[in-house]
Amino acid sequence: VWDEVVGPAISSHAQPTWIKDGRLRVKVSDPIWLQELGFAGDTIKEKLNKKLCRNAVKRIEFRLDTR
Repeated sequence: VWDEVVGPAISSHAQPTWIKDGRLRVKVSDPIWLQELGFAGDTIKEKLNKKLCRNAVKRIEFRLDTR
C-alpha cells in the first residue's frame, strides 16, 4: 500500500519498517528527503488511512536510515 500511496519517487527513498499501536516508522535515505517527508507527513497519513479504509496510522515517524 505504501508504494501505491506515495508513488515511485518517494518510495525509492523511503520505506516503512514497522507499525505498532498506530505509529508507523519509515526509514528515509537522506536528510533532504527526511525534511521533505516531515512536511508531507500529515498528507501521507491521510492517504494511507483512506486507502486502508480505516484509521490505522495515527502518527508517522520518519527516521534517517543509518546503515
